[in-house]
Amino acid sequence: MIPSKLSRPVRLEHTVVRERLLAKLSGANNYRLALVTSPAGYGKTTLVSQWAAGKNDLGWFSLDEGDNQQERFASYLIAAVQQAP
Repeated sequence: MIPSKLSRPVRLEHTVVRERLLAKLSGANNYRLALVTSPAGYGKTTLVSQWAAGKNDLGWFSLDEGDNQQERFASYLIAAVQQAP
């Protein structure tokens, strides 16, 4: 396993804070799993990093092209879920 795939990014300085989307994402606190999807370059990582700042009870899994293998995907997903108490 590559540890950086399970490490959430540090909150980026000088980014646009999208309050409406952060408020919508705050509803994810009521669920055990939240998926954020959109095409590349739409700011998913930045948004979720801003939302996750200061939270310790969540897991993180950064996907890439190699994660289309079922065993690899499942291994990382399980590891990410185990990060969250």
